[in-house]
Amino acid sequence: MPHVEVLAPAGSPESFEAALQAGADAVYLGLREFNARGNAINFTSEELAFHVPRAHAVGTSVYLTLNTIVKTAEMRSLMKSLDLAVSAGIDGVIFQDLGLGDLILRYYPHLRRHASTQLAIHNLDGVQFCVDRGIQRVVLARELTIEEIRDIRDRFPSNVIELEVFCHGAMCYTYSGLCFFSGSVGGRSGNRGECAYTCRKGYRIHNERHFPKEAEKGSYLNYLFSMKDMMTLELVEPLVESGVDSLKIEGRRKGPAYVHAAVSAYRQRLAGKDTDLENDLKLAFARQPTKAFYLRGQFGDAPVDTFSPGTQGVYLGTIGADGWFTLETSGLQRYDGLRLVYPNRQEHLRSFKNYRVSSGDSMRPGKGVRVKLAENHPHGTLVMWTHSQDVSQKYSVDQPMIRGVAPIFGTVDTRATIEKDQLTIEMKSNRACVRTVLPLEPSENTLSLEDVLHRFGDSPFRSGTFEGPVGFGFVPMKIVKEVRRKMLAELATKHQEAIEVHLDEVTFERKPFKTQTHPSYIVRVDQLDLAQALLPEALSRNWSLDIVLRSTWSTPAWRSAWAVLRDSKVPLRWVLPPVMRKWDVRVLNQRIKSFGDLEMDWVVSNPGHLAMLKRWGVKTKSIHADFSLYHINPWAVQAIMRMGVNGHFTLSLEDDKANMEDLLCSAMDVGFEAIVYTDTPLFVAEACSLAALYGGCPGAKVCGHETLTVENDHGDRFHIHHDRCRSTVIGEQPLSWSGERHWFQERGVSRFRADFTVRQYALQEVLQVMEAIRHNEPIAHSHQENLNRVLL
Repeated sequence: MPHVEVLAPAGSPESFEAALQAGADAVYLGLREFNARGNAINFTSEELAFHVPRAHAVGTSVYLTLNTIVKTAEMRSLMKSLDLAVSAGIDGVIFQDLGLGDLILRYYPHLRRHASTQLAIHNLDGVQFCVDRGIQRVVLARELTIEEIRDIRDRFPSNVIELEVFCHGAMCYTYSGLCFFSGSVGGRSGNRGECAYTCRKGYRIHNERHFPKEAEKGSYLNYLFSMKDMMTLELVEPLVESGVDSLKIEGRRKGPAYVHAAVSAYRQRLAGKDTDLENDLKLAFARQPTKAFYLRGQFGDAPVDTFSPGTQGVYLGTIGADGWFTLETSGLQRYDGLRLVYPNRQEHLRSFKNYRVSSGDSMRPGKGVRVKLAENHPHGTLVMWTHSQDVSQKYSVDQPMIRGVAPIFGTVDTRATIEKDQLTIEMKSNRACVRTVLPLEPSENTLSLEDVLHRFGDSPFRSGTFEGPVGFGFVPMKIVKEVRRKMLAELATKHQEAIEVHLDEVTFERKPFKTQTHPSYIVRVDQLDLAQALLPEALSRNWSLDIVLRSTWSTPAWRSAWAVLRDSKVPLRWVLPPVMRKWDVRVLNQRIKSFGDLEMDWVVSNPGHLAMLKRWGVKTKSIHADFSLYHINPWAVQAIMRMGVNGHFTLSLEDDKANMEDLLCSAMDVGFEAIVYTDTPLFVAEACSLAALYGGCPGAKVCGHETLTVENDHGDRFHIHHDRCRSTVIGEQPLSWSGERHWFQERGVSRFRADFTVRQYALQEVLQVMEAIRHNEPIAHSHQENLNRVLL
């Protein structure tokens, strides 16, 4: 097989060491802040400076994950951390924030930029966007099929852009980068590394009828959004043949045993060998396995596990009526970990320490031996093996210790020259340079000049190259040592000053707000009949109308509606939805021909939309940025403007007032609009909850694309809408900032948008909401999300 990179997670120094020992080609890791796994242990700057050179010594690359969206007040701190990581020698950055991506290109042009899966790149146009931005690698959405990956590779060879795909580990229910559930419910944004794992919670179904899993009725144990773990050992060959450059293992929250076992297993498969490590993987940590969407697309490989959200382990046996069970595998030993699953689906974790065996070695009972646990458990209880001391010992690592001061400022190169009666010494880091001239004096020294100058001790630098004379009989050693100490101290000061100057450029001057007194209103819909019904109301009230282009509209319905809409006097904006798979694009490629030479306003919500509009060749009045084309800081706004957006920018549904104020006062030359009413799309997913409940897709005639109503254990209700086979989850209560309109106007916002999408709205409901917005009145039975709290 062609060489393909195995990319390992390193959520801690121990897992980093495990990845190196297992032979990973590259590792990805995060700092203590600013990455999508903020609750992993992660790395300090000192640890990076210590570990990166060790990885390079064995040929392993190190990629830093900064794959979150960044608040305005955080950018300076992030860039300082990035500068230290660059000094440590990282090979590239995995990023989500488009402003950060441009700053990396500006200040560190030598550094590789990898577009995170958080950017939701899932089609040819999305990859074209990355190519246009000079990005070296794109991490494709987990939802893609092997066929789609092959199509992308056929269009873009590896020397144009590298393709990275996930091959193993946990999966998000929604498209990565489009999760608003965690942030909406608890203020912990998954787009900022603070995911509260709402997809792993259990939910009660309110409108269930004849779903096969009768035991789940009335309970909160329906894990409708809990994805199985991706396991593609059987798909390594077709994935490689599709043209991918990197196979990525998820798991920065997992331990070293998991990392070592996963890297070893995929290395074996890439070498064309059968792997014997599947049990090790299950015992390190594994949910039920799935091949995800690689083979069957939207229908998947039964990717949702409604039964349990946690690690499954290895099946040992089922407790009989007499309380005994027969071991179905060998290797178990006393004090290993067990997971007991009762028939009523309650789960209990136990240590395997108090038990009886029917025969043989009681410390290590073998396959076929009957076992009785000390406690009584119900007949039918499943006994699962979840922790093995042998596996932990097999993959244990010796973690080298950091001694002294880590070289956080990177490498210093030294040059010494002799001219006439002087010795000139020059030390240079990547940010500063110092120079000293010494008079020559006869002396006797046992060490070379290089040996003396390159003893950096507790300096924050690492010795690099040395260029100069070998002999050392012209300046006393004592003097050279003192000069070295002073030069390194001076270099550290200059290096730090250079960083501060560099960081001062990453600032925006705060400008006074310009209060807006004449608000304008935009109504967004995704139903053609509602759009047509709204035309006379919008015209009489001077509203603009947003229409979401859906590929699922029938062609006759579109033609009929377009005949009315194209001649309307109401200002229209056409909205591209954030997810447009190749079958969606195929439909819209044809539908867009209806626009002909008409100039239109467009709203884009995914990076690929910019390339898509260019490919379509449509005439545009203005291109506006929706909130999911993230821009919660002014650098992201500027970056998106350079990409071609010349209209208004939408304030984020997740954001808080403090960051909105920072953004609004630092980008006064840009127009913003606020969404003051919407059903937040908490999840947008290809994994169908109805199919999960039926045990497989029953077909549209059976499921009817029914909307499910579910409830969490706090009493919050949610609706799962199915547009054909794509699921969108919204809350029962809409988000409403209608009572905050004056606050926005005082901070320079004049455009206010209300979204009536996903759920079915009647014309009268729309008019009632718009009236409340116009009068700055709160709407009953709604929520404000994070507006008046802090977005984490």
